[in-house]
Amino acid sequence: HCVEMREITFDYIAMNTTLCQLLPVKLPHLQALNIPTSRKMLSILAPAYVGLGQFCQLQKIVTGGHDANAQMLAALCVSAQSSLIHMEVLTAIDVTSELLHTLAMLCPNLQTLILPNANVDDEGVEHLLKECHKLRMLHLCHCYNLTKKSLEHVKQFGHNLEDLSLFVPTVPDELMGESNVRYLSLIHISQ
Repeated sequence: HCVEMREITFDYIAMNTTLCQLLPVKLPHLQALNIPTSRKMLSILAPAYVGLGQFCQLQKIVTGGHDANAQMLAALCVSAQSSLIHMEVLTAIDVTSELLHTLAMLCPNLQTLILPNANVDDEGVEHLLKECHKLRMLHLCHCYNLTKKSLEHVKQFGHNLEDLSLFVPTVPDELMGESNVRYLSLIHISQ
């Protein structure tokens, strides 16, 4: 028997393989999946994440960050694809530019992406901005592999961005000119 629930939050629970397999079966119409903290994310085997990949209407993912999350997010991206518009990973240490490439290719309608502490680089930012034209909010704070090249990509491809938060070691004055960021309503760039 299926439940018509649209959003579910699992806070401080033990996310396990069985739950990964049952959620899509019991909640096929789920649009928002929130797993902010989970004590057992590391114990889930990679094949179990394929079960999570059965959500076809998923629009929003919010999750904590651990080693296995990159695999889980990839599985969710594969299933959600064009329906996914919001992704937030509370501690994105294991999110790499490779996952950004996957996300950009599979989820072109993404509007919000929040990945603090992600292990992403300028190339990942470029690919994301080229493919996700509807992206309005991008937060990549504490991402220490980014350089001023990421800001150049924002200037060139981030035309719909309204809210930007990046960590860039040095910010050239010419990139911060008023005409270059006029479309942003909120910008926070750490140095």
